[in-house]
Amino acid sequence: MPGGRPASSGLRRARRVRRKYVLLPRRAALVGFQAGFVAGHVAAALVPHFAFLLVMRAVTGRAYAGFWALASVTAVSTVSADRRGRAMAVVVSGLSLSMILGVPPARCSRSDRR
Repeated sequence: MPGGRPASSGLRRARRVRRKYVLLPRRAALVGFQAGFVAGHVAAALVPHFAFLLVMRAVTGRAYAGFWALASVTAVSTVSADRRGRAMAVVVSGLSLSMILGVPPARCSRSDRR
């Protein structure tokens, strides 16, 4: 089966990651992801080289993905079964709203540079 090997290696990797990070409290992990996100954007705004900008964008993307994954799991696991949909809606709307409110001011503040 050609697809079996990548799937099994992905499962092994997931188990290793879970063992490594399972002891970190969720709140600390969420704050850490958010701090990495902010630090990556600040660093990306201050760099003069395009290659470093790409690296910082990858760092911020990874932090955003980690925050998204952990925030959704935390939201769903802290409420009762009949409120899980609402909890996910709050997480999705909060992350979407942060992008809607954050991108235009950032774009306007850098509009004089090319």
